Amino acid sequence: MKTIQKKIRLLLTLSGILFLSSCTIKPLELTKINNVKVEPGNGFDVEVELTLFNPNGVKLAIDDIDIDVYLGALYLGKLEAPDITEIERKGEFTTSFKVQIQNQNMLVLGVKLLNLISKKQVDINLKGSLRLEHWLIKRKIQIDHTETIKL
Repeated sequence: MKTIQKKIRLLLTLSGILFLSSCTIKPLELTKINNVKVEPGNGFDVEVELTLFNPNGVKLAIDDIDIDVYLGALYLGKLEAPDITEIERKGEFTTSFKVQIQNQNMLVLGVKLLNLISKKQVDINLKGSLRLEHWLIKRKIQIDHTETIKL
């Protein structure tokens, strides 16, 4: 009787391992940077609207975000997680991310931003990682996306 229980337990364990190893999460695709708004506040607040595509056949949740935002070569700050954390399967969605800029020398930062804005177009670069999860499966995805936007 005990050998049958051991065999069943071993079979269930191997089945679980095989099931979890076969589940893979494809990375989200950043399809477009729609809007960039710079608003004065406590420092500067920048709102970046992104369109993302989920190629997976399952809903995903954003577990952790560590993405740096650059305007040209100027480092602005890190993206803050949006209110939306669940991402529908096989679908495109648009959400806003905020970047709060707290710089010791706001005058220098303001002059650099004005120089960038006066050029009528600027490259926005997002670099970092995003961790997605579906049940017990987690995957960290690297992001390095540059797009030229018109101001």
